[in-house]
Amino acid sequence: MEKDYLKKRFSFYLLPTLFTFGNMFCGFYSIILSLNQKTMIAAKLILLGIVFDILDGRVARLIKKESEFGIEIDSMADLTTFCIAPAILLYSGFSTLIFKANAPNWMLMLVFLLVVGGALRLVRFNIKKYGVLLQTTKKRFKKSKKSNFDGLPTPAAAGFIASFFIASFSFDSTSLFLKTIPVIIVFISYLMVSNIEYPSFKEIDVHDRKPFGFIVILIFMVVLFSFFENRWLLLFLMILGYILFGVLREWVYFISSFFIKDDKPDNEKRNYIL
Repeated sequence: MEKDYLKKRFSFYLLPTLFTFGNMFCGFYSIILSLNQKTMIAAKLILLGIVFDILDGRVARLIKKESEFGIEIDSMADLTTFCIAPAILLYSGFSTLIFKANAPNWMLMLVFLLVVGGALRLVRFNIKKYGVLLQTTKKRFKKSKKSNFDGLPTPAAAGFIASFFIASFSFDSTSLFLKTIPVIIVFISYLMVSNIEYPSFKEIDVHDRKPFGFIVILIFMVVLFSFFENRWLLLFLMILGYILFGVLREWVYFISSFFIKDDKPDNEKRNYIL
């Protein structure tokens, strides 16, 4: 009886981890394909990794089996799929198209910014969310109740790059897209380490008795994907809208702070933009 209980409990812990490994495999295989110049499939695998990343977190919260092991392995998977894989995708794909040969050294350093920005973003998230710095396990899991992300999430950054890559080939001329890559890399890398807040969808309860907002968003997305001919371009525009929403909202808060009196102490006031 006890053996069956332990086996069942172990299977519950293993379930979210399987999705995490699925995410990691997508990143690993994407890297292999990028190195072999099969960049279109590599980009799609990064997007598939985002699906696995959403599922592992959702399943872990659903069965209430968040663990220290799960947090660490999830960060490793995210680093692989959403930081290293997009960087290699850009280096292997776009640099070859632009320079028709081996990319210059500055291109290598440029895509490395994505890896650094993503790694810093993941470390900061773990420290802020779970208090991983020099704390006991019990204190570590006293999670923050904050519903927004500080900085652009790595899945959104990777999704933007992958969808940008795929959508760019839906046009006859890709030169404009290719030449904007350096600006995009710097911009995305900055957003990941910034203090700009982005909405989190982790707390959405699909089992709520009145999930009106969730249903409206779902219907809107289904309609868009049904009538929009280029679905990859639509996906790119949706992620772009999410990114710009955070930036524009931050500027609105920043400008309004000059006109609205804030009585909070200096150490509790929000740091805008940076």
